Order: sequence, then structure tokens, then C-alpha cells
Amino acid sequence: MSSRFFDRLATTTFGRILADLVNPSYRTVRLQNVRRVSQPLVLVSEIQRSGGTLFSQLFDGHPQLFAHPHELMWGRPDKEHWPDLRRGGEGFKPGLFRLLDQEWLVKHPRGVYRKGSRSESYPFIFDFHLQRALFKAVIEETPPRRQREVLEAYLTSFFGAWVDLQGAYAQEKRAVTAFTPRVNMVQESLKRYFDDYPDGHLITCVRDPAGWYASVVRHHYLERYGSLDGVMEQWAASTRASLEALTTYGERVILVVFDDLVLRTAAVMETICGRIGLDFDPILLKPTFNTMPIMSNSNFRSVDFIDPEVVGRWSQVLDPADVTAIRALTDALYMEALDRSILA
Repeated sequence: MSSRFFDRLATTTFGRILADLVNPSYRTVRLQNVRRVSQPLVLVSEIQRSGGTLFSQLFDGHPQLFAHPHELMWGRPDKEHWPDLRRGGEGFKPGLFRLLDQEWLVKHPRGVYRKGSRSESYPFIFDFHLQRALFKAVIEETPPRRQREVLEAYLTSFFGAWVDLQGAYAQEKRAVTAFTPRVNMVQESLKRYFDDYPDGHLITCVRDPAGWYASVVRHHYLERYGSLDGVMEQWAASTRASLEALTTYGERVILVVFDDLVLRTAAVMETICGRIGLDFDPILLKPTFNTMPIMSNSNFRSVDFIDPEVVGRWSQVLDPADVTAIRALTDALYMEALDRSILA
């Protein structure tokens, strides 16, 4: 067919629709107007079922944040291992995008976000082709010299390819927030994070050990770790690691008690805003996804607000003998965490 045919086709409604399907016009606009994501990264990390997801949902709607909506899964071989993209003195490893690509993005149905298999679904328009094009464009325009510049290129591509991200152009962004469990528990991993983001902050949450146990036993922790003692050693390892991080990195670490996050949310979030340089906004008191109210990822009652009942629910479901054993194993460590928490 002649080029004149395609020229005429391009002027028709069908032709414009076809062109957008192959190469949507918004891709060109985004590639011509790249909004770089180079702000400090505020990382939330502790053992699972301790409040990390709630933190990510509270940060979600703040207009001064780029808030990553899911667990940040760019660690290799496991998500708790902070990226290590260099190969000795020879520069960066090949295939940088592949080394950071997040598996959860591919697993989600197109146009849908869901935190867990039982969770509600929410609109999530994400363009994988645009993300790769944005990453390539940023890397080629400014070849990275430091690992942080590679991570920033990835975050630029991620938020740039999230097509329906509300507030993407609202206000000047001051930070990026993300949740990855257990980074706090891997000393070398946490060091690499702070090497990349010396201006960043670690937020780490410690949950009442009885409440934590009541949650994780529904996630097969007993089968995995063999006994109540084995399960609680995981809680203790995370709590010790958070306290050690506080000693090592000082003001860069913010230790929060889960009960405070649930029952004294405003005080916790206002204090955090002061530490990381944000203006307080009431949206920080509401769990959201892309500014939409989101249902909680709970083992018990799923709600679209902060549920105060989650704090004491363990007393209704645990055997008193197990509670006694848990307290004997963890009381001293938990009291230390209470004493060193952000609202102490």
C-alpha cells in the first residue's frame, strides 16, 4: 500500500485509535516531559504483619510524596536484600532494568491493583512499555555514576508509567516512600540503603508480640518455624535489628510502636512529618490507594479505616498459656522498644 493511504488513514477516527493502541500519544508526552524522581527515599521496614502496609496506605495520598503503593520488590535474590548493582571496579552489571523490575507488576491483572488474593480491586493503569522507554531515556541522557542514580531512574520510570497516578503533577515532591519487609533484619542490606540514601529515613514498626503472633499464625508461621519459641524468635530478631539500627544511624531511624500508629495516628504522623520534612496533611490519617479509600489487608475484619480493635484482638483468639509464654520470651525486649519509640 502507498504511503498516501496511511497518511489518509491517520486522519480518520479509526486511524487515530489504531495509532494510540500501537503507540499511545500520552507516551510521547510523558517522554518529552519526564518528571525526575530524585527525592530522598523514606523506607518502611520490619518483619511482616507489623504495620508496613498500613504505613504505605497512610502515605499514599500526601501531595508532597511519591508513594510506592505495594511492597517494593527490587531486591535480589529476595526482596529484603537491597540492590547491589555494581560489579567490582568495572561499573554496573548489565541488564539494570531487569535487575530492578518488580514481579508484582506483571502478576496484577491489567488495569487492576489488588494487595492480596482476598482484597478488593482498584483501578491501576500502568504502561509497561512506557516504563521501559522512560528508564532507557533517563539512563541514556544521564549515564549513572552512583547506584542511587540507577535507582532514581527506575523510580522515575515507575511513577512516570503509572498513567492514572493522582497528584502526579501536584506540588513539589519532597520524598519517596516505600515499604519492603525485613530490610532492617539484614545488616548489610540496611547499610547499602543508607549508603544510597544518606538523606533518607528508615521507619521501622514494632508490634505487640502477642498481637503479632495472633496475626502470623494464620500465615503458617508455626509450620515454617516449628514452635511458638521459633516464631517469636523472628519477632525478636526484627525488634533487636530495629533497636540496633536506631543506635547505629541515630536520627535517620524512626521507631514506631504499632499500637501508637493505630490509636495515636495523628501524633505519630505529625511527628514523622517533622522528622522527614513534610507538611502535615489530614490525608495521612486515612488508608488509601491512589487517594481512594482502601480496605485493610486483615486476617479478621477488613475495613476502609484504621480499626482500633486490631490492637486488642489477640486477647480474644490466643490461648492464655500461649500469651504467658509469649510475654516471658519478649517482655524485656518489647519494653525497650516502647522506651525508644518516637512517642516515648
